[in-house]
Amino acid sequence: MTLSGHNTRVLSVAFSPNGKQLATIGDDGTTIIWDANTGQELRHLPGTTKPSDLVTEQRIAYSPDGKRLATCDSNQLKVYDPDSGELIMVLSGHEKDIVSVVFSGDGKYLATGSGDTTVRIWNASGGDLLRVLKGHSAEVGGLAFSPDGKLLMTSSEDGMLIIWDVATGKLLRNLPDFTVYKVSFSPDGTKVAAATFNGLQVWMYRRDAAETISLEESQAILKIPEGGSGIFSPDGKRLAAVSLSTASGNAVKVWDANTGQELLTLVGHIDWVNGLAFSPNGTRLASTSLDGTVRIWSLTPGQEMVTVLSPRAGYGNRVIYNPTGQEFATNGGDGTATIWNAETGQPRLTLTGHQLEVMNIAFSPDGKRFATASLDATAIVWDAATGEKLLTLSGHKQGVRDIAFSRDGSLIATGGFDKTARVWDATTGAELLKITGHEGIVPGVAFSPDGTRLATASTDRTSKIWDVKTGELLFTLVGHTSGVVDIAYSPDGKKIATVSGDTTAKIWDAANGEELLTLPGHGAELRPVAFSPDGKFLATGSGDNTAKIWDVETGQELLTVPGSEGGVYGVAFSPSEGGTHLAVASNDGIVRIFILQIDELLTLAKTRVTRSFTTAECQKYLHMEQCPTNP
Repeated sequence: MTLSGHNTRVLSVAFSPNGKQLATIGDDGTTIIWDANTGQELRHLPGTTKPSDLVTEQRIAYSPDGKRLATCDSNQLKVYDPDSGELIMVLSGHEKDIVSVVFSGDGKYLATGSGDTTVRIWNASGGDLLRVLKGHSAEVGGLAFSPDGKLLMTSSEDGMLIIWDVATGKLLRNLPDFTVYKVSFSPDGTKVAAATFNGLQVWMYRRDAAETISLEESQAILKIPEGGSGIFSPDGKRLAAVSLSTASGNAVKVWDANTGQELLTLVGHIDWVNGLAFSPNGTRLASTSLDGTVRIWSLTPGQEMVTVLSPRAGYGNRVIYNPTGQEFATNGGDGTATIWNAETGQPRLTLTGHQLEVMNIAFSPDGKRFATASLDATAIVWDAATGEKLLTLSGHKQGVRDIAFSRDGSLIATGGFDKTARVWDATTGAELLKITGHEGIVPGVAFSPDGTRLATASTDRTSKIWDVKTGELLFTLVGHTSGVVDIAYSPDGKKIATVSGDTTAKIWDAANGEELLTLPGHGAELRPVAFSPDGKFLATGSGDNTAKIWDVETGQELLTVPGSEGGVYGVAFSPSEGGTHLAVASNDGIVRIFILQIDELLTLAKTRVTRSFTTAECQKYLHMEQCPTNP
């Protein structure tokens, strides 16, 4: 859901404690209260702040009971009844703009940070000023009460993070070299997260050690180099932060808070993302951006439509759609393959005939035949409707690793552990061609759309393009630094995609073998690769247990969806409805079907900001005095 109502940059966002409202504030101090479920604007509260280059992310906060909403407007803190919009009180005293606000967990205190370099603690019910904390030398944009309300952490552009005793106002600890605008405690108070020069880092926190805590990099229990200022989910199991992997800062990523594993990438904003907030139940994430919009994202497992459990396969679970998109198929380590209803997830047909694990699968272009490649060194062609065995392809000396039909359905290609690829007559099963040019296993084969060429991928770190009729080697794709494990032609035949154990995917010119793009971003070896039906997107799966979608023209990462366990070994776009579904197979046998917002991906691909940072933006967002050569 995208909310447009602010006429300026949107800086901060907060969910009400019951999750029914969402409040946002722009850089002019204007606050809008929205219905969090429908996106309807409920209240519009004008502000008086003069917009500036100071864009902090903590300018609005609900009280824990949801009865009050505190907003930063110029040098005043305004407290409203969020249901009626009534202004309850105005807290004055700061000499410059208030740029951060937070309630204590018990609702007794309000803390504000200002451009006047001070922090003030107020009685939240009556508005009485209780303490003025002086210790920073620049504006204070980050505030965090410990969950028990006894401590307050403050952070500033002066590079200092300070821990205060709330009851006495005593400065307990002064930690240098933290140029951050937000610090977050985990809900149970045992961890603290902050952005550093080296990304988002998490430390264990002990209340009884507040005066001696040293948040040094060597003591961090989790380091996320591409993460900016982060927030914990309500259950403390996830971290969300703006991703610094894009120069425009317009993507949000969600990580596992214990392992640092990337779970989701949320893209759609076209300028820097500034504020983040989890819904109270943790199923949604709201983001604000300098592009003037607010977005609410669903975090329920990637908008799954169907989840099925197939027999676990030792060499990886695969998934493919039939040509109509009404069914998909999976392989099994028990020598079987299963065809499932794509809408209900119910199995329709289980094929039994191999002696060892089925390693890969393929539908014929008309959907009438189904082929399986096995570790038992054979491939079998089946009637896809009845499960009748039509052909057995025998010739490989070791296991058959991959299998593919030509687009007209007349040929079948296989690749094997015996370092060969073979081309077969799909009607008779006769072997027509044996290719022996690789020095490693051939785990990937793909026909060009016109059927005249065969692409092979090998663990010898190369891919090769062959003439199907003559077996002549046309050219070799060289560039990966580890084995190439899968290969695919784009639907128009103009591009080839490869994936490798070197953690990258590459896109090549199919006519001459020129390398066009390298796609880094996964955290472990890559396994499968697939083009969308229109050729605009590429899906990859990895041992890092994620699948990613990329823009084929620019190489931009557009979306990340999670696998289950054991790494993602299979990805497939649905052939119907423009590829709006993505099937993701994990190595624990679980296959998920995700709903993709193709229109949003297309808009993002067209409008994504790719300009370079200014020096000021590098200093503020990347924590660098000067921008790198290619920020």
